Amino acid sequence: MSLDAPDIAVMEGTGNRFGIMVRSQLGDRSPASLVRELVSHDPELDGLLLVSRGDSEKDLRVDVINADGSVAGMCGNGLRCVAFLAARDPGRAGRSFRIRMGDHALAVRVLKDEGTRGLVYARLPEPRVSP
Repeated sequence: MSLDAPDIAVMEGTGNRFGIMVRSQLGDRSPASLVRELVSHDPELDGLLLVSRGDSEKDLRVDVINADGSVAGMCGNGLRCVAFLAARDPGRAGRSFRIRMGDHALAVRVLKDEGTRGLVYARLPEPRVSP
């Protein structure tokens, strides 16, 4: 895919495909317009994950933008994809770390890295169902 866009990794996690990029590379583009442009080139894309540094309590922050441009508060498959990429950073390799996604602070750890495939443990919040 050739776009005038920042570096975007595309990953699949348990059947969902995501574009993943560092938020600071977004510049003044709107996340909603970028994800819609990406989906127009790759209709199988389920959304965009914007990764930024966390705070003193969380290593990273991830914002989830759905394919239609709306914001989601949680995405377990996207969380695992980001964790898999982030664990390759020498400062995080082989250890647990925390990611903020929406209102959730989530513990993650890559248990197995086999190059393009991996096994990621993520402690997910209890699902909430509303009428």
